[in-house]
Amino acid sequence: MRFVPITLALTLILLSHSTDVSAQVQNGKTLTRAKEASAVAPQSARRMPRTHKADPETMTGLYTTQIITNLGSISALAQDEDGTIYTLDSSLGRLYALPDRGKDGTPDGRRLFMDEFEAPTGLAYANGTLYVADAQAVWAVDSKTRARKQITTLQNTGADFMPRPLTITGGNIILGLSTTDRISDKTSAHIVRINPATGRADTIERSTGSAVSALMAQSSGQIWAAVGTQLKPLGSGMTFPVLSGAPIMGLAFGTRDTQPEKWPIDLRGAMYLSLGQSVDGAKGSYSVAALSSEFGAPAKTITVLAGGFYNARTDQTWGQPTALMITPHGLLIADGFGTLWRMSVDERPKEDTERPRKEKVLPPEFAVPTQKPSAPRGTTTPMVGSQLGSSASTINTGTSITTGSTLIEKYDAEKAAIEKAEKDAKAAKRVKNKIDK
Repeated sequence: MRFVPITLALTLILLSHSTDVSAQVQNGKTLTRAKEASAVAPQSARRMPRTHKADPETMTGLYTTQIITNLGSISALAQDEDGTIYTLDSSLGRLYALPDRGKDGTPDGRRLFMDEFEAPTGLAYANGTLYVADAQAVWAVDSKTRARKQITTLQNTGADFMPRPLTITGGNIILGLSTTDRISDKTSAHIVRINPATGRADTIERSTGSAVSALMAQSSGQIWAAVGTQLKPLGSGMTFPVLSGAPIMGLAFGTRDTQPEKWPIDLRGAMYLSLGQSVDGAKGSYSVAALSSEFGAPAKTITVLAGGFYNARTDQTWGQPTALMITPHGLLIADGFGTLWRMSVDERPKEDTERPRKEKVLPPEFAVPTQKPSAPRGTTTPMVGSQLGSSASTINTGTSITTGSTLIEKYDAEKAAIEKAEKDAKAAKRVKNKIDK
């Protein structure tokens, strides 16, 4: 892999933590994705036994367990074939390894795997290599020898330092970068494909309005991006609004091989999202939700699985769900305040649970997916596996991201040229029609 020298130190930008207000529990219901900001709370939610400082409120039938703490500001998760979980601490620039020798889903302890990253927020594992994106570069770390190599620098891209989500598909690194215009304060999201062997990069999609906060590739090769409050399947030209006012902080998919054996049938194959605080401070901010799907499209309703990351007595937010990962032992929920939770099926004896409610608790109702995606805007590019089909909206000639903002500028220039060519063609056609008449 190619080395690129580091020439500029970047300033660390920390994620700010805001407080919110607790929400009213809505028993046995799902929440329709709103056009306006609204509160979210777990359906059939209840308070877990207070065996530690605080516990999430979890949907009836599921149980959230705190499995390890003191992991810093967790920004990303990954797991290797041996079951070892890796977590990134964006505040101290550390990569932790959490081995699971017993294969029971509970880490044996915490081990500092590597440090000296700068605000790392992107992490993925593939074929014995950990890929990390931080404020400086995209790195490849050997999971056995811990040897670190720089794939390509990110110092001159002009992109914001955080977040920089990362995923792997088809042997390529898919990286999310966001830029903010200093004059208009407008934010743009750029999805970049990088060849890990050469460091060459192509911009494959761009949108304006919000930053890209999460990326995830399905086993089919389809890549999904979380941009603000919307889900976007890359290359389709479609967008799926999830919940206005609540930005998506983490994204994960369940598959037949990764989800727990006794996982609720209505959650099998679902999309899992961690939602941040609403821009207007709506009640129930910071939650974990699930979106069922039909024919690959997210459902119309969102089912909140966990919430209550707020202490009304002290008026403080004690947790902030960020990265998610579904495993055979349950859904892992990373807390930005340093805790790793595992949500699993509640099979505890009755005496270990809270006192029975007087009222009857209804099971969650899952609505039939009926949402129609928004109309495609502009030129769309068909997705074939993990690659985008060649079209005018794609940078077909590989360019090195080390050339700074050239990558983004080239994408914009090519897009403008395409629009001009289409406009000229239409004008020529109109002239020809007049002459023919």
